[in-house]
Amino acid sequence: MRLRLRIGPNAFGNALGSTLVEAGKDAARRAQIEADQMRAGQEEAQIEKEVWEASSSQNYLVPKPRSLAEAYAATYGLQLTDGVYHPGTDDADYLDAGFIGDYKKKSLWEQVNKSRVRPDELIPYPKDYNVKEPKNWVAKGEEVDPVFRIGASDPPRRPDIGSGTWKSEDATLVSRMEKQSILSSLNGVEVIWPDAVAHLRHYFENTGEPLTVNLQRIVETTPAGRDFYINQRNAALSFAQDNLRDGETITFTSTAMEQRRFSGDENWIRAIGTFSGWSTATATRSGNDYSMSFDLKIYDKYNWNSGQSFDSFGKDISDDFMGKFHKQGVAREYEVFGNLPLKFTWKGNPYGDNVTTAVRIQKNGLK
Repeated sequence: MRLRLRIGPNAFGNALGSTLVEAGKDAARRAQIEADQMRAGQEEAQIEKEVWEASSSQNYLVPKPRSLAEAYAATYGLQLTDGVYHPGTDDADYLDAGFIGDYKKKSLWEQVNKSRVRPDELIPYPKDYNVKEPKNWVAKGEEVDPVFRIGASDPPRRPDIGSGTWKSEDATLVSRMEKQSILSSLNGVEVIWPDAVAHLRHYFENTGEPLTVNLQRIVETTPAGRDFYINQRNAALSFAQDNLRDGETITFTSTAMEQRRFSGDENWIRAIGTFSGWSTATATRSGNDYSMSFDLKIYDKYNWNSGQSFDSFGKDISDDFMGKFHKQGVAREYEVFGNLPLKFTWKGNPYGDNVTTAVRIQKNGLK
């Protein structure tokens, strides 16, 4: 996709905007403003938050609404004394919970890992229904449910040509100097945007080898990952419920790839921007007992689209500028994959009253 790590100018005068050091300072200032706004809005009332769907600690597919305090105590182990945010007293907990900016995402992932009751527990990113999140599906109109078909063949990938043929032009000295200048600037923002930096570094490593992302972390720390997982999971459970007869086993997969964008997540929007996702499942029924092995998958091409551009701290940076490194053979575009294997078990209707549906991460299948 075209939107990557937005990098700034350097001693060689390339067109990448302000320096990364200044970008880091700007991010810190924006985070402080966000913190002040958050405190002002949350001192007067308790925010009702739905514990995200499929919370493994409760094993409910359709969760009961909980207060902010209950939700975060159940998942991250955070304790808000009376369910209301208090400036100063609760600052550290809110920071660790990942409310302030993308540079705290690493801390959020660490908190999620510490809070697991079991190592195979899945804890999707929480959804606050009192806060309007940016739209993260790409298609026009409302979000649509995935459609499945019997069989295991993956759906077709959408065309994504990128900047052109690798090493189709001679490398210039200027491009080599620009590459080194960009790479030397990355250390200053790695703590803020770790995945964006990792993806850009892999581009300049010039191997063209596929890069595997941790889809479990994406599901547990980003709204786009959470919504993609919930959308695919719910549709797969319904398909299995509607099509399985007693004693049968069926394998099915998505008919088309779902398009998601990391809206509002500055780390991942600079890493891959938009991704394609789908799922494949094998489900079995024995009487009223159901089980389903479920593989959630994403795909993207890390590339630059000729003729397009993106905004980098107020400066317009062309994809042609970034894509020239690929065409000159000093960097190479590549594919990005992610896979999250899960196991579901339930009795009867997975959405019925008093029905629990267990979900477990199949660690030996993680890729």
